[in-house]
Amino acid sequence: MNKAAAAGVDRVPAGLETHYNEIAAIVREEIQRMLIEERSAADTAATLQERFLALQ
Repeated sequence: MNKAAAAGVDRVPAGLETHYNEIAAIVREEIQRMLIEERSAADTAATLQERFLALQ
């Protein structure tokens, strides 16, 4: 982590800075849903992708 900080690497991907809190909430919701409903990781990833694209 110190190497990344020294190199000026941002942990939030470019273009997502303004939506960071919303993205974090979406990830939490979908991970909880995956665990509760016993969904597959592939289904959860597809849902995450759809929800992230809807932010644009």
